Amino acid sequence: MNNALEKHTKPIRNHVTHVEDADYDEILSPNSLFFDILRVSGLLVTIFNFHRFNYIYIDPQFHELLGPSFPATPGSPSNASFYELVHPDDLNNLSMSDKNGYERFHLLPHSEREHYCMTCQFRIRSATGEYIRIHRRMHPLIYDKKNNLWMICCIFDILPKKIDKETPEAWLINRKTLTKESLLGNQCTIKAERIVTKYLLKLLQLINKGHTTDEIAEILHISPITVYNHRKHIIADTKSDSMEQASYKFKLLGLLKMWILFLVQLTDVLPNDF
Repeated sequence: MNNALEKHTKPIRNHVTHVEDADYDEILSPNSLFFDILRVSGLLVTIFNFHRFNYIYIDPQFHELLGPSFPATPGSPSNASFYELVHPDDLNNLSMSDKNGYERFHLLPHSEREHYCMTCQFRIRSATGEYIRIHRRMHPLIYDKKNNLWMICCIFDILPKKIDKETPEAWLINRKTLTKESLLGNQCTIKAERIVTKYLLKLLQLINKGHTTDEIAEILHISPITVYNHRKHIIADTKSDSMEQASYKFKLLGLLKMWILFLVQLTDVLPNDF
């Protein structure tokens, strides 16, 4: 095991959960509606199990995307094979972000953890042998009876070429306060940064739903010119080429929800808001 992977796995392998076999049957049975929704969602999703240190769910699309070297069935013993596919130049940053994210998350009061997710970018070797850049967003999913983190959900996106060349970043996102903290570098010096105001996020949500400038102006009781100016600021602040690209970046941060997340909540399997 290389040093980067060892640094990543050490705190996770020491993670303590209070889970019994019966808890699996009660919360995540193999035939649960939760898994049925994930299978038809089209999302690249994995669910990692801290109790047994393995995947409890891996989307079948991963086998086609990454090839047979990535574990394509639940019950895989660890995530080591996934790390073996990461570009060597990105491995240290990925390991650091995962380690810092795990430690930072567990410093939070339990009552606040549901508002956070961790997001990062890195390159990974595909089934064809070329490296592609992907974005991974990690959410706390289920806690054990003593409120220790039991399972996390990871949602992956293949980044389009327009943002493929951007500098890799890793953030801990607070979706309630709309702030982010870097997970790379010296954590003692990291301060939360504002991502967007709630007002502009509302505008983004309306744009994401397909509303026109005139419709948004009417809903927000502002002029179309103001809407236009807000659009320009959002594009500039996100270093995007268009509103479509800016919206995509906010979706990656977990601030623009996708339809699947609403469906999952309806199953009552997830105790927390994604």
